[in-house]
Amino acid sequence: MHSKILLAAKKNFETSGYKESSIAQIAKHAKVSQVTLYKYFPSKHTLFKIFLEDEIEKEMNYSQKELKKIDHISPSDITKILFADKIIEKSNLEYDEIISEFAGENGDNDVYNFYQDHIRKFWRCFIAKLREAKIVPKRMPDEALMMYFDIWVQYFAEKRQRYSRINGNILKELIPQMRELFFFGMLDIDNYQQKKNTAGNL
Repeated sequence: MHSKILLAAKKNFETSGYKESSIAQIAKHAKVSQVTLYKYFPSKHTLFKIFLEDEIEKEMNYSQKELKKIDHISPSDITKILFADKIIEKSNLEYDEIISEFAGENGDNDVYNFYQDHIRKFWRCFIAKLREAKIVPKRMPDEALMMYFDIWVQYFAEKRQRYSRINGNILKELIPQMRELFFFGMLDIDNYQQKKNTAGNL
């Protein structure tokens, strides 16, 4: 019953968004009464948090899996792993709805904390791969890189004063470009390309 309700909620959130979804709709799609639904989940907000955490976990698992397949990571691999269309970005959710939850504007920081727990493990594996390929400057310590990644996360976790005037759907379209600008800023691409060219001339 628990998983049945979660699946119905997931489909509702993906097709109708958070605001337009209702407990009545979710219960109907799960083929249970609203009373039964409330026995398992106290609110629509609780269902939404579980939905987002599930999507985050899927993204992290996908990225980890792709990272493990790579012997010698390259900028094109980074693009494939980090800049691919994300599951959440493919849904009909308003980006504002996701950002609001991530920023803790709905009463707690559960989703943000869940994301932090998962993403930091991935970053450490990611940094190790970058160092193996020598496309991160030696002078840059791991903790500096972790702080750099945290800046990206914190931007969306803060109250949205900086981008409150930006329409959520426009922000959604800008995310891939913002991600590329941010992450490629840490790489020593010139050094990587020089070594690649030298190896090709041998």
